[in-house]
Amino acid sequence: MQLTVKLAGLDLAQKRLDAIGAQVDPTMRKALNSTATRTRQSQYVQPLGPVFSSRPRLRRGFRIQRAGKKRDEARVIPSSAGVPVTEYANWAYSVIAPTRGRIFVRTLNGRKLAAGFVNPSSVARRPLSTRVKGATQRRPRAALGPSLAWFFKQMTNGKTVRWVNATLQQQFEIEIRKVLAK
Repeated sequence: MQLTVKLAGLDLAQKRLDAIGAQVDPTMRKALNSTATRTRQSQYVQPLGPVFSSRPRLRRGFRIQRAGKKRDEARVIPSSAGVPVTEYANWAYSVIAPTRGRIFVRTLNGRKLAAGFVNPSSVARRPLSTRVKGATQRRPRAALGPSLAWFFKQMTNGKTVRWVNATLQQQFEIEIRKVLAK
């Protein structure tokens, strides 16, 4: 999924900065990077806070690729790896057989089926994966719920894009004022 965010007023800013001998590119990169950081925090990490038990896990899962001299864009890149069910704040299971139960994890708008099972007859009742990688795997692995990329797609809409556009415009103006004040 790729979304385009436009920065308006770049020509006017270039003229204002040329008047004092400054360049617009470093100012634009600072605005892009700070907007990407704010977007990750306010549009993805905070709303997903009640769903997951660890906020640092969320920040690591939404990686930021920052703008630099070679790249004129900043990106928020969600992890496409499944998240272990034990890292969700709430998960439950429904019994389908004496030794098998379906695992459900809480999402923003309800619940979603996870890739794994629970043995309801067991004392531990741990969520285990149904996937086995080759014949060399000895121990059962933890069941996986939806990835952060799945949540990213669910949460990114027109409202998010408008918020990012407005925040980028504000941040760009703040950075220009800082340069002009020097």
